Amino acid sequence: MLNELRLPTIGRLWPEFAERSDKEGWQASRLLGALFEHELAERANRRIERHRNESHLDPTKTFATFEFGLLPMVSKAHVTALATGESWLEKGFSSSSAGGGRRCHWNFIPEKSASLPLVVIGL
Repeated sequence: MLNELRLPTIGRLWPEFAERSDKEGWQASRLLGALFEHELAERANRRIERHRNESHLDPTKTFATFEFGLLPMVSKAHVTALATGESWLEKGFSSSSAGGGRRCHWNFIPEKSASLPLVVIGL
C-alpha cells in the first residue's frame, strides 16, 4: 500500500523503525516524524540524482577538480564564496566570462553537498 501511495522509503523502513520505537517507547509522533524525515531526504537525493543523470554532465567536474589557473580572469575566492553562500542555492547561478579569445560559461547546480558540482562549457 505504501508503494501505491508513493512512499517507498517508509515502506522499506517502517518495520525496523516500528520495532525500535516499541523497544525505546517512542511516541507515535516521533515514529512518524522519523519515517517522514527519511522519506523526504531520500526523495531529495533521488531528485538530485535524476537531474544529474538527465543533464548528461560529467560528475567528476567539481570545484575540487577545476583548474582555476587556466582562467586567470575568474577568481577562485569569488566563485568559492558564491558556492558556499546560502542565498543562491535555491535558484542556482550562471555567469559568463571572456578573455584571451576564449569564452567560458559557468553553471552551478544547486545542491548542498561537500563537493558542489561545477559545469564549465566552452574551454
